[in-house]
Amino acid sequence: MKKISVKDIVSAVNGIFYGDKNILENYICHVNTDSRKIALDSLFIPLAGEKFDAHDFIEQAFTNGAICTLSEKILDTQKSFIKVNSTYQALLDLAEYYRNLLNIKVVAVTGSCGKTTTKDIIASVLSQKYNVAKSRGNFNNHVGLPLTIFEMDSDTQIAVLEMGTNHFGEINVLSKVARPDVCVITNIGLAHIENFVSQEGILKAKSEIFNYANDNFLAVLNGDDEYLRKLNLKNKIYCGLNDSNDIFAYDIKGQTFSVNVLPRQINLNYPGEFMIKNSLIAVAVGKYFDVPYEKIIFGLGNFQLSNMRMEFLHAKNNLTIINDVYNASPTSMKSAIDVLDSIDTENKICILGDMFELGENSPEFHFDIGNYLSTKKINLVICIGDLAKNIFDGINSIEKKYYKTKEEFFNAKNNFANATVLIKASRGMHFEKIVNKLMR
Repeated sequence: MKKISVKDIVSAVNGIFYGDKNILENYICHVNTDSRKIALDSLFIPLAGEKFDAHDFIEQAFTNGAICTLSEKILDTQKSFIKVNSTYQALLDLAEYYRNLLNIKVVAVTGSCGKTTTKDIIASVLSQKYNVAKSRGNFNNHVGLPLTIFEMDSDTQIAVLEMGTNHFGEINVLSKVARPDVCVITNIGLAHIENFVSQEGILKAKSEIFNYANDNFLAVLNGDDEYLRKLNLKNKIYCGLNDSNDIFAYDIKGQTFSVNVLPRQINLNYPGEFMIKNSLIAVAVGKYFDVPYEKIIFGLGNFQLSNMRMEFLHAKNNLTIINDVYNASPTSMKSAIDVLDSIDTENKICILGDMFELGENSPEFHFDIGNYLSTKKINLVICIGDLAKNIFDGINSIEKKYYKTKEEFFNAKNNFANATVLIKASRGMHFEKIVNKLMR
């Protein structure tokens, strides 16, 4: 982090300083919301939630080396603190101030699914030429994105920032902090449709990414998505499998394909049609930032995905696990099933669970996944959870099993030797426990 003075922090968060005024001239080198991770010369920002209040750990933060803390309360302490109305808002205000101190370009990535994968691929391509910072894991909300920004310093040239949302207005806030130069939207699917009513509502929410984009920003969009085709933007590039796109793939053979704007074939290290689509977006961003074509190709062939996203794991008894348990929506569920279907192996098994936040049509969305599975070459489908019963009911002509809970599944006798097993569900199902169990 590029150091900033306590005095400038007070101004940035519109706060009131209490304590030793000599501290105002001190410099902060770290910002953190976790008192356990405080380093020397840090600012602590205590956040309050429904089940916790980090104000209770302010003294621990000082003990661990914090110079100063923000607080929504007047503290009974001899240490220095900055009184603010909301520590959440102050975190955003400070991140916006700090971002404007940095001479960087920002690529912002949102979409119903594929955000993290696309972020990882873009960062891999850009890092072949630039010093790149990117969102860690799922640091894509009003806490994670500011913390990602605070990790950057004067050496950072480009930041690739993921933006997630499940309510209107959230991406608007993140765009104000990030001020993107390139805005990427991967697709308009059904994730969180319960809160947005319709896919038109999801498009409106995702389009908030443009609200605070810098002048003459570039939009890089999935051109195979009918909703994104409706956007009226001055500078845009459409990417996809259809040759009506500005950048498109052709001659696709598994993980190998050609791109109309590159002179050589690309060989990805992960399977799946959606990986190709996400890679095309990275090609567009790489070309925008003048990354040489050979470096773009290298970056595409050597990216690494974040944990629990299409993670291929190998266990005993010739068991291969496709760990894709971070989250699930109808679109991402079908994409993961496609990957399993495309793999050249004899014994293919799905372990699928509930998809959350799909609204009143959730049973139909789950039943549709069952129908989709019925068209694939899969040997066994195991469904776990109340909503996943609808997947089970929609399956025809494939061996299937249903368990109401993970505990029932754990107590059952299933043989996964010599199999490739896809495991996927929404985050709240905690299917990483199934992955860990099978790995053992």
